[in-house]
Amino acid sequence: MMRNQSGYPDPTAEAAIEHVLAEQHSQERRPLVYICSPCGGNFAGNTRKARVYSQFAVKQQKTPIAPKLFFPQILGKEETAENRKIAGLMAKQIIRRCRELWWFGDVPTEGMKEEIRIAMWEGLIVKHFNEGCEEVA
Repeated sequence: MMRNQSGYPDPTAEAAIEHVLAEQHSQERRPLVYICSPCGGNFAGNTRKARVYSQFAVKQQKTPIAPKLFFPQILGKEETAENRKIAGLMAKQIIRRCRELWWFGDVPTEGMKEEIRIAMWEGLIVKHFNEGCEEVA
């Protein structure tokens, strides 16, 4: 217990200091956010968009996890049934470790719908943003 100058217990000062330390600690820990966006089709364009969405999350004090940016580097850019299966399994593991899932665009792809379903099942906060990074109610 903290004490004041006279030696008496000072719970108010102690609580204030604990509050400041807790706030400082929470700012150092940015919640993980799964960035859910299209991958197939226009690969270069979708990769560029995923990068923009990730940068938006950083500006919102989040730590973005964007598998669409790194899965192709691991599995190759070729869209095969086997690669989609592996990517889906890895995505499930990553989603479960995040606090939120943010999906971008007007209409989710089938793969995105599956990721959103998993996030909802796991109890994550799910938010929808348009391509301009504006939240959709």
